[in-house]
Amino acid sequence: EGTAGGRFPGNNGPFSGGKATTYQGGLSVPFLMNWKGRVPPNTVSDGQVMHCDIFATLLDAAGIPLPKMNGKNPMRGLSLMPHMLSGESIPERMMIFELWGNVGLRKGNYKLWGDVGRDCSPDWPALVDALESADLELFDLSKDIAEQNDLRTQFPEVYATLKEELIDHFVNVNAEYPTAETHPELFKAVAVVEKQPARKNKKATKPPAREPRKGKSSGFAAIDKNGDGQATLEEIEGWFKSRAEAKPDQYTYKPNQPKGALAKRDANKDGVVTEVEWNNAAATK
Repeated sequence: EGTAGGRFPGNNGPFSGGKATTYQGGLSVPFLMNWKGRVPPNTVSDGQVMHCDIFATLLDAAGIPLPKMNGKNPMRGLSLMPHMLSGESIPERMMIFELWGNVGLRKGNYKLWGDVGRDCSPDWPALVDALESADLELFDLSKDIAEQNDLRTQFPEVYATLKEELIDHFVNVNAEYPTAETHPELFKAVAVVEKQPARKNKKATKPPAREPRKGKSSGFAAIDKNGDGQATLEEIEGWFKSRAEAKPDQYTYKPNQPKGALAKRDANKDGVVTEVEWNNAAATK
C-alpha cells in the first residue's frame, strides 16, 4: 500500500506506506548495533537516525575527525557515539528523504511529505520546479503517526518554512546524474556490447532462436510490440498508457513520461531503444 514501486507487500502496523516510500512505514526500520565492551547490552533507543549517520559514526569510532565537506556537499550526518556510549540525546535537526520523487522532510515532530512523480528524480532542477508548485502535506507525528491528518492550512507558517528548507536543500545538491553527453566514458560498455557479433553455432545452418530472458527482458518484450528488437517513442508511450490503465492504483500516465524514458535509455541517441540499452539503464538504477 502506497509504495512508489508498487511491488512490496507487507504490514507496517499503524504506519502509512512501506518500502520505497517516504511515509513512516518506509522510514521506520530497526537499527541494530553490537560493539562488545563498548555499547552497553540491552540498550534500547527511540532516537531518530539516518543512513548518513553511519558514515560519521564509523569515522568517529576510528578516531578520524569528521570533515566539514563530503566532496562538493556539506558533511551530512552526525556521530552516534555519544548517544550509543553515554545516552546523550540526539540533537533535533532537519532530516530529508527522497526516492523517485517521493519526498519527505522531518524536523522535530513535524513531517512534510509529498509525491511529485518519478520523472523528476534524479533531475534536481526538475524536482525543485515540481516542489515549488506542489501542494505538500504536513503532519504532526507526535499525534498522528499514521500521517492521516494534513495540517498545512492550520499551520501555514510551519508549512511554508519547512517547504522552503526542503526546496533549498535540493537547490544546493552539488551532484549531477550521468548521461551519455556528460559522462561518455560510462556508456562505452553499451556501445561495445551492441557491436559484438553474435557467436555462430558451427553445427547449425543458422543461429538458434533466442528464448526470452527473465526479469528485465520480459519487460522489454511488453514494450517492443512488433518484436523488431527496438522500442520506438510510440511503443514506449503505448506501454506507459496500458500499464496505467491495467493498474491505476500503482501507476499513473503523464505525457512527458515516454520522452523522458527514451532520452534516459537511448545511449547512442538514434531515436529508438534496444533491449541492451533498456536493460543497461535499468541495471544502473
